[in-house]
Amino acid sequence: MLPEVGFVLSHDGREAFSVPPVRTLLERIGQVYGSDVARGMMPLDGHRAAIRVTGCISHRDVKRGNRRDQLFVVNGRSVNDRGMGYILAGAYSGILRPGSFPNRRPARRSSP
Repeated sequence: MLPEVGFVLSHDGREAFSVPPVRTLLERIGQVYGSDVARGMMPLDGHRAAIRVTGCISHRDVKRGNRRDQLFVVNGRSVNDRGMGYILAGAYSGILRPGSFPNRRPARRSSP
């Protein structure tokens, strides 16, 4: 979800969804998932050695009953990785009750 890139989704020749470019990932989350979801997120930016993690992660009171809304992007590509999901769940251990999952959209970048 590159905020600086606008896009249009068409279905059967009709525009189904359209978003203009914005400045921040939080703004893009608001466009795609709604302002309530965006208000429940906070920016994430950190690095260690050659790994940089950026994105947005939910406040502890914003949770889901499944991992469906969890999105990981690694070096610009969406990935579905259980290990990353378990790492995220571990970060919320003791904060969320069992069966609840954080809502997040982080992007992981590693230097070449």
